[in-house]
Amino acid sequence: MKKILTPVSIIVVSASLLVASACTKKEAAPESAPATTAPAAPASAAAPASKEALDASKATASLELATDGDAIAYDKKEFTIKAGEIVKLTFKNNSTSSAMQHNVVITLPGKESEVDQAGITSGAENGWIPKDHPSIIAHTKLVDPGQTDTIVFRAPAAGKYAFLCTYPGHSASMRGMIIVK
Repeated sequence: MKKILTPVSIIVVSASLLVASACTKKEAAPESAPATTAPAAPASAAAPASKEALDASKATASLELATDGDAIAYDKKEFTIKAGEIVKLTFKNNSTSSAMQHNVVITLPGKESEVDQAGITSGAENGWIPKDHPSIIAHTKLVDPGQTDTIVFRAPAAGKYAFLCTYPGHSASMRGMIIVK
């Protein structure tokens, strides 16, 4: 009898291999900190600096980002901020469908695909956000429809930093750029 692989079995096998390969990788994790903190501006864009607790009342830049209704999209694609300033980012999930959870993850340059894949392997129990990933500058929690989350972080060194939603399948259309001058 001939065995035929169905599209579902191919997806299951592929996902299993992805999870297995991710579980065998060991990465040095930086010191952990609450979700409302982020690293100081790095000396270079190669690695984030140590994390610091920041006070939202001392923010010198305030950014607002939301979802575009029930679309798998952010309402903005780009922000410009100054290096070293304290940034308060408020994210609102405007979705009405209970299945539409989203987050915002800001990454080091060129690391968005790596962080996205790590988010998938981190699982729902971690809000699809890889814990203590060295390429994450800051992130919101996984936000339910109609809810808001605010984070505070120090803007990194001058450069272009991607932000994306790491909920599985969302990053293709939910991404943007933070330009730091």
